[in-house]
Amino acid sequence: MKESGTAGKVVKPLMVVFVVLIIAAASLSAYFMWNGTDVVNWGKRLPVVSYFFAGSKEPEEQTLSSAQSLATKQKERIDGLQQKLAAKQEEINQLKSEVERLEAKSEQKEPTSTTDAASKSKGFDEVSKIYGDMAPDDAASIISEMKNSDAVQVLSRMKPDALALILAEMKPKRAAKLTLLLANES
Repeated sequence: MKESGTAGKVVKPLMVVFVVLIIAAASLSAYFMWNGTDVVNWGKRLPVVSYFFAGSKEPEEQTLSSAQSLATKQKERIDGLQQKLAAKQEEINQLKSEVERLEAKSEQKEPTSTTDAASKSKGFDEVSKIYGDMAPDDAASIISEMKNSDAVQVLSRMKPDALALILAEMKPKRAAKLTLLLANES
């Protein structure tokens, strides 16, 4: 069947253009859907396409209720965060009071420490007198076994003559170490 002259020449190119446009639109839609774009909702905003989807618009009441629902969820989240904040603030206050209590307890112990230091000093004085009265070799062997700090405390309270005799009885390395410590203490 052969079409008449001018009408056939015009309809064929229009059909080709129309088919190409349909294929292009379908291809673009498939591409955008593949990339995660919501093509249907995007198309509803176009005036020509929205005419075809006129019955499927979301009512304003539904939008309002979803907004209210979102607001309620946000308010609940804020309330939860405020409760957590209040709990953390209470924990901070408890820790501050614990620190203050420990500081006060520490301050109460300091005067006792001074008393303890005085009694300890008196104890070293007595021990120093005892070792000074001992035979130098016996005192040297006992003092050599002490910690450096205690040995220095004892030796520093001795008379120079007794100290010299005791150091002479010690091993040279130990005597040298204690002599340096005694010199640094003075």
